[in-house]
Amino acid sequence: MIYPNYKVRVRCFTFNQAKYVTETLNGFCMQRTSFPYVCLIVDDASTDGEQKVIRDYLNANFLVSDTSVAYTKETEYASIIYAQHKENRNCYFAVLLLKYNHYSQKKSKMPYLKEWSEEVDFEALCEGDDYWIDPYKLQKQIDVFDVNPDCMLVFHSIKEIYMKNRSLDHIRAIVENREYSGLEWLAKRPSQLASFMFRVKIYDDVFYKEKVEGKFPAGDIPLLLACARIGKVIGVSDIMSVYRHNEGGWTSQTRDEKNAWSIA
Repeated sequence: MIYPNYKVRVRCFTFNQAKYVTETLNGFCMQRTSFPYVCLIVDDASTDGEQKVIRDYLNANFLVSDTSVAYTKETEYASIIYAQHKENRNCYFAVLLLKYNHYSQKKSKMPYLKEWSEEVDFEALCEGDDYWIDPYKLQKQIDVFDVNPDCMLVFHSIKEIYMKNRSLDHIRAIVENREYSGLEWLAKRPSQLASFMFRVKIYDDVFYKEKVEGKFPAGDIPLLLACARIGKVIGVSDIMSVYRHNEGGWTSQTRDEKNAWSIA
C-alpha cells in the first residue's frame, strides 16, 4: 500500500487504560489539519479489555473494510489494523494490538512503527489516559515550526485533572507565546508529554542516543532538555491537552529521590 505523505506521527503507547482510551482516540480524530497525520497506537497486551475498546472504536469510526485505504494483518507479535477515518480524511490510524507484554520483557516497541513513520518529520505524544481538547492542536504547533526552522520542540498549556478528587483540577502553569530555555522549563515544569511536538531528528542526535534514550523510566524532562541543546523550545499559551492523575499512571507510583525528576 502507498501511504500518504504524513507530516506528523502521533505516538500513543497504552496499557490497561480501557476506561480512558476512548477520550484519547477522540482527541486524535478531531484534529483539523491542512496535512495528513498518522496515529501510531500500540496496546501492550492489556488485560482490562482495552484491545476490544480500540477494535470497537475502529469499527465505528474508520473505513476498516475499504481495502483501498485499510488492511489488517497478523504477525507473531501483534494484530495490526491500518485505516482512514470516515469523516476526517487527514486522520489515519495504525494500531498494533500486541500479543504479549513487551514492557515486562524490556522489549522496545519503536521498531514496529517504522513502516508508517520513517519519512515523518514531526512527532506528537499522548498516552492512553491523557487526551487533547483543542481540534487545532497539531495545526497550531506545526504553524510555529513553519515560521521557526530552528525550533526543535513546541509545547503548550495543559489542564491537570485528579480522578479521586476533581476539586483539585487546575491549569498547571501559565505558558507564554515565546521561546523558553531548557533550564527555565525545568524550573517551572509548565507542561508534560501530551503537550509536546518535536522534530524526530532528535532520535538521531548522539547525545540523545547515548545519554537519554532508554535511560529513564519516562521522559518529558530528558526529551525536552535534549531538544533544547540543539534548537529552540517554544511555548504556546493555548490550553490544548489534559493530563489525568489516576491509579494506573506514573503519578500514583512510588518514586524515590533519584528518579523522581525524570518521571512525567
